Amino acid sequence: DLVFKLHHRDVRERLERCSGVSLSGSLSSLRDALRQRFEHFTSRGARACAISLPPSFEPSMVNEGRASHALGAVLRHSESTDSAHLNALSKSVFWMLAELCDEFGLPFDLMIGVNRGVYAAGVYQGQDLYDSRVSLIQYRELFNTFPGVKFPVSVLASVTNQELVSYAWIFPNVVTNGHWWYSNTPSFIHRDAAVRLEAVPQTKQIAYYSDAYKLEFVWPKFDMYRNILANILAEHFVGFNGWSEEQAIELGRKVLRGNVEEIFPSRISRDSAKGSLSHEDIANDENWSRAAAAASSAALTAGSIGVVEVLDSPAIGDERPVNIHHQDWSDGADESVEIVEEVDEFVDLDEESDTAHSDGIGMISHDVFDLDPLPNEDELKSLDIDDVVLIDHSTERKSVDVDAIDRDADSEPLDVGDLTSLPKADSIDSKESPINMLRGEESFTPDEDSLQLRPDPLTGELTFPVPKSLGEENELLDQLGIGFVDDNPEEQVRFKSKGDVE
Repeated sequence: DLVFKLHHRDVRERLERCSGVSLSGSLSSLRDALRQRFEHFTSRGARACAISLPPSFEPSMVNEGRASHALGAVLRHSESTDSAHLNALSKSVFWMLAELCDEFGLPFDLMIGVNRGVYAAGVYQGQDLYDSRVSLIQYRELFNTFPGVKFPVSVLASVTNQELVSYAWIFPNVVTNGHWWYSNTPSFIHRDAAVRLEAVPQTKQIAYYSDAYKLEFVWPKFDMYRNILANILAEHFVGFNGWSEEQAIELGRKVLRGNVEEIFPSRISRDSAKGSLSHEDIANDENWSRAAAAASSAALTAGSIGVVEVLDSPAIGDERPVNIHHQDWSDGADESVEIVEEVDEFVDLDEESDTAHSDGIGMISHDVFDLDPLPNEDELKSLDIDDVVLIDHSTERKSVDVDAIDRDADSEPLDVGDLTSLPKADSIDSKESPINMLRGEESFTPDEDSLQLRPDPLTGELTFPVPKSLGEENELLDQLGIGFVDDNPEEQVRFKSKGDVE
C-alpha cells in the first residue's frame, strides 16, 4: 500500500494515524512517517521488511525535486493523479524503504513478478498470475546501491529460477528465498532446489517459507519440501557425489534453519526491552488481564521472571489489587534485582490461581527467560537451565499399599522352563523343550538378516521390510507364529499355520 497505493486517501490517513506524523507535502514528513514505522516494528522484534512487486516495476532513485512534485500532486488530486506522478512517487517510497532497511539493518524481502487481477472472476487472491517478461536486471541499480542490505528474493515462477541462481551467485547481498506460488509444485521445487544447492553458496539460501489462511495449512507444505530436499540430498549429494550422510544432513539443516537465524537474527536485546512497560501504560489499560500478560511478557523479554502479587487490600467483588514483580538478570548481574511496579487497579483472578498460591504470589508465573519459541543451542546454553527437570511428587501421593500388591500377585511364579540353554537337536519337537527355533536353526545369532530389520531411509528407525506379495507375507507370518486381520471386517483372516486358514 505504501509503495503503490499512497494516492488512496485512506492509505495516507492510516499512515498518519499510525505514525502520528502529518503528511505536509514535504518529503521530510513522508520520511519521518516511514521512519516511525521502522522504529515501532524493530523495537518489537521485526526481522525484515517485505513487499510483493509487479513485473513492470523497476526501482531507481528519484531526485528530490521530482519526488516532491509527485507527492504534492498526490496530496492534491488523490486517485485522479497522473500516472507519471504515481510512478515517480512509487519509486521514491520504495527507495526510502531500502534506505531505512540499510539504516535499521533489516533484510528487504522482494517477491517479484506478480500481476494482480488477471482473472477478473476469481476469488480474492485467486486472480493473480505470473509474467515471464519479468527480469532481475530491473533490480541491478538497487542491488548495487545497497551492498549492506540483504535481499532475500522470491520469484513467482520456476522459469525465473536460473536467473535468480545467477544473481545470488554473483551479488553478495542477494539470497534465494523459497519457492513462491507457481513454482511451489513438487516437480518445479525439485529442479529449482537442486540447481540452487549446486550453484549458490550454502549460506545464501532460505530453503522454504509459506503463508496460509490457517496455520495447519503450512505444515503439509513444509513436509512436502523436506521430502523433496531429502531426495535431492540422498540421490545427488550422497549417491552421485559421494558425500557422507552427515555432510548432507548438515547442508539440509543449514538451508532449512541455520541460515534463517543468520539472515533474520533476533533484534530484541534484553537491555532494549528493559522497562518497556511503564506504570502509566499499566494504570491506563482498561483490560487488566491483558496488561498483566503484557507486563509479564516485557519482563520475560528483558531476561527476567515475572509474577503478579495479590495485595491484602480489600477486594471489590471478584477483583483484587495487584503489584507486578519481576526479577532482572540483565547486564550479566550475579544477583537479581527485584523490580516492583505498583498498581492501583484491580484484576479479576481466576479461582484456580487464587487458591493455588496461598502466599499471595500467583496468577502469572513464568520460569523461562526468552519469548523465542525456537531458541538456538547457544541461547539455551547461556540460560544454564536444564531442558528436562525431574520433580519428585512422591510426598503428594498416597503411600503404596504393599499388602494389596502381594494379594494380587501369583503365589507361585510362572514356570517358563530353562531359557538359558538350547535344546538338543533330537528333542526339538518334544514337549520337554520350551523353545522351538524358527526355521530349524541349531543356534541363534542376532544379526540383521535373522532379525529381518532394515533402517528406515528417512528416520533410521529399524523396521521389518514390507513383503512384496501376499505369499511372502503368509510365509513370514507363519514363521513368526502370528497372523493379521484384514481391514475389511467381512474378510477377516488369521493364519494359524501353513495351509490352515481360519
